[in-house]
Amino acid sequence: MSFRVPEDLAEAIETEANVNNVNPSTLLTQILVHHIGFEGNMGKAGLVSFPRPLLVKLMEGYPENKVIAIADYISKDTITDIMTVLQNEYTVDSFLNLIESWSNASKIPFRRLLKGNLNTCIIQHDMGKNWSLFLGNLYKNVIEELTQKKVSINTTDNTVKFMF
Repeated sequence: MSFRVPEDLAEAIETEANVNNVNPSTLLTQILVHHIGFEGNMGKAGLVSFPRPLLVKLMEGYPENKVIAIADYISKDTITDIMTVLQNEYTVDSFLNLIESWSNASKIPFRRLLKGNLNTCIIQHDMGKNWSLFLGNLYKNVIEELTQKKVSINTTDNTVKFMF
């Protein structure tokens, strides 16, 4: 399969491929996977982009019990709907892939470690205490529902670590 692209776009692809130490074909495949996958379907799944400072400001005024209640609400039907559009299945692996795709699209560091049967995921969102509380409880609710395993959450003001 071959495609024609404007010369300036071809040069930008070459430059980006060199910066990332991949060949242009690999880079184009990555771009297409993102476009056809998570990033291309975000709107269909009900996800929208907002400036990070706005999201931080909106969340910071809530007490802990309200943040947890919001996480509980979103972890019910909303996540199932998002998963249906973006992943075509509702499994723990597809949910972790969703978190990773969201993190990558948002330029938020995400790391997943697997030692034996222990999954450890770390997200460094840098959005404050309430976002750690929200994300930790959201992920805990969904993963406990999917795995029937207890999920442990550790949070700082800017990082969420969950293990199951």
